[in-house]
Amino acid sequence: MVQPDKGEMPDDIAPSTPKHASAAVIAQHAATLEALPFSDTRDFDEAARGFLGSIDHAAIATAQGRAVWSLEPYGFLAEETAPPTVDPSLWRQSRLNMNHGLFEVVPGVYQVRG
Repeated sequence: MVQPDKGEMPDDIAPSTPKHASAAVIAQHAATLEALPFSDTRDFDEAARGFLGSIDHAAIATAQGRAVWSLEPYGFLAEETAPPTVDPSLWRQSRLNMNHGLFEVVPGVYQVRG
């Protein structure tokens, strides 16, 4: 039997359904919610600052039409509340990263995000 590289799991033993969060994970995530200022939404305002526009359903495809990049599979991040299995601060950061398009960082300096 060939051993998988560290961190990899062969397809035949990978879990096919998500597992529920353990009590310890739920408790840790609750502590995170209490410890960090989640009611302060300034970071969302700052992440949107300078936004000029984006393309609906933005995706990049090969000349043959095969999708190689798209944010659509990450649409689940539109949910404000993290599922019990996900650290709330990581969920929030992921939601902030969903801002895509053209931004003016300072006058005359532009950034494409996504």
